[in-house]
Amino acid sequence: MGVKSSVAGMVRQLFGGWRKRKGPEQLGIRLEFNRKTLYETTSFSSSDAITIGRSSDCVWVIPKEDHVASGHHAVILMRQGRLCLRDTGSRNGIFYKSRKIQEKDLAPNDQFTIGSCVLIVERIKNIRTSPHELVYLNTSLKGQSVKLEKACMTVGSAPGCDLVIDEQLVSQRHAEFSSKADGCWLKDLGSKNGTFVNGTKLSSNTERLLADDDVISISFVDFRFVDGKIEHSKVRIWSSLGVVGVTILAVLALNWFWMNMKSSSETCLGYARKEAAAQRFARAMEYLKESRTRRGAESSQIA
Repeated sequence: MGVKSSVAGMVRQLFGGWRKRKGPEQLGIRLEFNRKTLYETTSFSSSDAITIGRSSDCVWVIPKEDHVASGHHAVILMRQGRLCLRDTGSRNGIFYKSRKIQEKDLAPNDQFTIGSCVLIVERIKNIRTSPHELVYLNTSLKGQSVKLEKACMTVGSAPGCDLVIDEQLVSQRHAEFSSKADGCWLKDLGSKNGTFVNGTKLSSNTERLLADDDVISISFVDFRFVDGKIEHSKVRIWSSLGVVGVTILAVLALNWFWMNMKSSSETCLGYARKEAAAQRFARAMEYLKESRTRRGAESSQIA
């Protein structure tokens, strides 16, 4: 019995706890139409289900312009600890790598065709360098920024919200920003007048992953989202100006070096005279023309 326990202990040490099951891989899922993002989301619970289709009662509503998609086309759900995409009786089906499928577990780099839309699956990367920000694009606060320093920040007209917008069209708890490992997610909390990203209304209680420079509209207040994971516009501008400045200095230095290395206009005129004296007039004419582009051409004259 003691020998068996010892062997089992060695096995556990070697394989790092073989009784532990690895959790599901965290994925980011995005639905695009005409290369524009309609919806994005991240981790699911076992009770979550995202229905996709043209019908208004779907969680992710496909635009009416997509005549290939069905009213209830597909659903994303959790099955045995893994995310799965399933056809829900669509007219034209779901395609994966040009093949029609009924159901498939989701994996990083998967792409599915749903009507004229594309469903993209990506692995979430754990990158974060500084707090995300919201920059006011209008109102009296235009140009001012709000740092999203808390993991979860609510926006609304209620005094207890992290970001208070005291307007009649803003619900008491209007929207929520969640900073996660993969970036910042925005969720509409069932507001009366909606939350918009780049002009697209978010479905109630559905998250969307924000991208740098996204424009968020809550009532008539517009914000620009600044992603803390990447270089911001001011940094990029100064970096670009620095590159331009160095390039200009390099060009000026090369020009100065070249002009000083070139023969002067007077030297070319001297060569022209020698060629003319030797009755090599064609060659003399070449030197004469060249002298007009050389250093000191303005003050040089033919004697």
